[in-house]
Amino acid sequence: MLTYRFLSGGRGVEYKVSGRLTQSEFMGVHTEILKRDFVAQPLFYSWFEYGDEVSHVEMSAVEYRSAAEALVRASQRQLVRRVAAIYAKNDEPFALEKQWQSVVAPTVELEVFRDRTVALKWLRKRVAEQHDIQIEL
Repeated sequence: MLTYRFLSGGRGVEYKVSGRLTQSEFMGVHTEILKRDFVAQPLFYSWFEYGDEVSHVEMSAVEYRSAAEALVRASQRQLVRRVAAIYAKNDEPFALEKQWQSVVAPTVELEVFRDRTVALKWLRKRVAEQHDIQIEL
């Protein structure tokens, strides 16, 4: 299951995966986020967290890459570069997110972590440095 919520007055977004993540569920949330007007309402930061029990993602690498490319196109309209951190302790989600990282690198400063505490510390620091925002997590 994938849930999301906006943070910091809409300047950030938090995603949480529990149980299993299906392609249709991911694409539904991803499409919803991409409807946002990134010029009028830029996203300054993102936090994506896989629960520790998530070890399998039911999504093809090709579809995931396509979704990442759509994010790059949408993010190019923003005047700010988003900072993002992904926490994925288990191997399969971690590997999938490393692929995501390689695609979105031109428009998003993104790191993928296996340690949640280190990930949050990095995200807080980078968002404060880049955008002078205290994140809500």
